[in-house]
Amino acid sequence: MAEGRLYITTPIYYVNDQPHIGHTYTTVLADVLARYHRLFGYEVKFMTGTDEHGQKVQQSALARGLSPQQQCDEYSQRFKEMWSLFEIVYDRFIRTTEEDHKRTVQALLQKLYDQGDIFKHTYTGWYNVSDEMFISESDVTEEGKQSGRIIQVSEENYFFRLSKYQDWLARYINEENPDFIQPESRRNEVLGLLRQPVNDLCISRPKSRLSWGIEMPFDPDYVTYVWVDALINYISGIGWPDSPEFSYWWPDALHLIGKDILKPHGFFWPILLHAAGVGLPKKLLAHGWWTRGGQKEAKTVTKALAAQAPVRHIREMAADYGVGSIRYFLIREMTPGMDQDYSEEMIVTRLNSDLANDLGNLVSRVTKLVRQNFNSQVPAEKDCETDPRGQELIALANGLSDQVRTHAIDLKPNLAVDALIRYVRSLNVYLTECEPWSRVKQGDLGKRQAAFCLVVALKGLYRVAVLLHPVMPRKMEALLASLGCSIEKDGLNGQFLARDFPEAGTTVPGGDPLFPRIDWKAIEQKIQALSPIAPEQPKGKAGNDASLISIDQFRQLDLRVAEVLEAEKVPKADKLLKLKIRIGEEVRQIVAGVAEFYRPEEMIGKKIIVVANLEPAAIRGLESRGMLLAAREGNQLTLLTLENQSIASGSKVS
Repeated sequence: MAEGRLYITTPIYYVNDQPHIGHTYTTVLADVLARYHRLFGYEVKFMTGTDEHGQKVQQSALARGLSPQQQCDEYSQRFKEMWSLFEIVYDRFIRTTEEDHKRTVQALLQKLYDQGDIFKHTYTGWYNVSDEMFISESDVTEEGKQSGRIIQVSEENYFFRLSKYQDWLARYINEENPDFIQPESRRNEVLGLLRQPVNDLCISRPKSRLSWGIEMPFDPDYVTYVWVDALINYISGIGWPDSPEFSYWWPDALHLIGKDILKPHGFFWPILLHAAGVGLPKKLLAHGWWTRGGQKEAKTVTKALAAQAPVRHIREMAADYGVGSIRYFLIREMTPGMDQDYSEEMIVTRLNSDLANDLGNLVSRVTKLVRQNFNSQVPAEKDCETDPRGQELIALANGLSDQVRTHAIDLKPNLAVDALIRYVRSLNVYLTECEPWSRVKQGDLGKRQAAFCLVVALKGLYRVAVLLHPVMPRKMEALLASLGCSIEKDGLNGQFLARDFPEAGTTVPGGDPLFPRIDWKAIEQKIQALSPIAPEQPKGKAGNDASLISIDQFRQLDLRVAEVLEAEKVPKADKLLKLKIRIGEEVRQIVAGVAEFYRPEEMIGKKIIVVANLEPAAIRGLESRGMLLAAREGNQLTLLTLENQSIASGSKVS
């Protein structure tokens, strides 16, 4: 019997753009969550697709000498090809030009019209051409008016009585279902909109201005506003109103979106559904933006910044680093709900640290030692001399499934990946301490000790590969094959979690290095050779100062607000405090040399600034995952703390 169900959706992507890192992150995130839920026994339906109507599509097609449908077919195929490249396996790819979708849109609008929630009205005001949306006076900018992006219009259209349901939605989000919109900051954003006067929503465009759309069912002179058309895909794709598929999947719907489209999804969509008598999706998760220098990728990155911190298209990076590695970076690096600054150098640094140095090196060392010293066979238990740390690591490996399951079901796959990589590092430390390469040469006892050490590592690697498979499907299938566990493409399921692998006598074939180390200098030269923009050179004497760092180097530091939850002195270390801190949803431990200046009880509750992406270190035998910031002058030390306690832990500092 299934654990539960998940109907997971991405936004449908507009067919006037190339897939970029924002599109890719959302869709990879959906794929990873879908795979994790399947692994842990859930029934899953995953839908993505393309949004194919609207003024921009009509204008682009006209400019290229194509029909709108030809434009849609071409761009929709580009998204399909991109998702195939990125190992994304969806159950349904919906296009809003499908006849079933058109019928569903018309059925829902007719229902709202018949019950009096749609009316005709002449509107005079401001219109955002690029967003294809009427806007309020407060959203009008001089730049927008001068560029022609924002224009004043007066035309007769159909409107939906959005304001009629304003109070209901506020109650629903605030009282009835406070977990409906995630994270809390996005929920508060929607509640803020609901506290303001709400205008009714224009849901049509006259055919005299725009013909490429779904005709309004009650007036053939108008087409449906593209955002209303697009939102309805989530229910048209599973057969609303009559299909058994709809009633089966809709109560467990999860919408994944970027925060820039929160208003349509968190405000318009719930009210449209409620007014039509349709239940709401279970949850809406609005993730943050991939940024460069704090600017949204693919939208506002300036040429100067692009020159200082060049980043190639995500497809080019996948060609050089591997699709699995890019999927890993996207999931590992971003905390869903928060913005994440990045550069290509940061990507290379992360991949070299986690995949080449930690995971890849461990796989190579272990499989090579088994092949060279145990005839490529997993040693039997009777041939092993156990040790307490190894037994502890086997127990920890068996407990990883529950830990990863909790994070994945909570929609925090970044924490799942973090837990797995921390375990890999523990295995590396254990291997270094055991030195099986030396022990195999130290007689029968030494070889038995080495055998157990390698069995521990093999069992741990198997568990890590199974649990990382949703993040890097092809790479983890290759890792499993190198351990002697071959599976079909995408054939991994929950049965692999229950398996005690590897069994004694299993042949360990090994293989080519999974994650070769990336030469950043060579990559940097390649990027600069392709870039048409020469980086700006520093002027004046300071320009020759070798101690200066670039903006790209600075941006590698992930500075975050952290809240101190617990603090205690480290035994036999007068200068050290062990701190338990919260960074967003994650709780971790750091060791800080501040005990001479702060008592443990003084630290609790403080909001401090930490370097969150510092490589873990062992201090007095304690793992320290991060470093707090402080100012020191002479014998005085003062922590950098926040006066404004309302700023949430996990907030980025820049």
